[in-house]
Amino acid sequence: MFVGSRPATAGDTGATLTITAPLSRQVVQRDDQNSADLPIRGSVTDAVDVIEAKADLAEGGTSGKATPWTVLGRDVAAGSAFTGRLHLAAGGWYRITVRASQGGRVVGEAAVDKAGVGEVFITAGQSNSANFGSSKQAAKDDRVVYFNGQSFVMSRTPQNCG
Repeated sequence: MFVGSRPATAGDTGATLTITAPLSRQVVQRDDQNSADLPIRGSVTDAVDVIEAKADLAEGGTSGKATPWTVLGRDVAAGSAFTGRLHLAAGGWYRITVRASQGGRVVGEAAVDKAGVGEVFITAGQSNSANFGSSKQAAKDDRVVYFNGQSFVMSRTPQNCG
């Protein structure tokens, strides 16, 4: 199984399942119930009967709760995109696994190693927003991430935002 947001090819079928969202280390904002719906998007190269997703606690997933397989789509045509959501509790990282089945057999599977539910902050400004000022801060937890324009990465000092 491939971990990430690139294609995963199933052994004997050649079916490819690609996850385009969430990205690895992406965090969605929790609500006042300490949970959120995590959007899942992707595509398949071959027609499939069903696309399902589940969430398992990943390393660092301390207070969340795993989910069972949840149907995201049925009768998905070849070359089609799919979308769906998993409802997750806040509390660390989840490993998101998506699978496609045809005739009761899994024909494609892919995973995102870390996705989370928690607090999302947007900062703006000059150098201090990117941790270039004096009194640099260092994250003490791998759940502190930033978006560098292409992917979510662990927070560093200073941020590489260019």
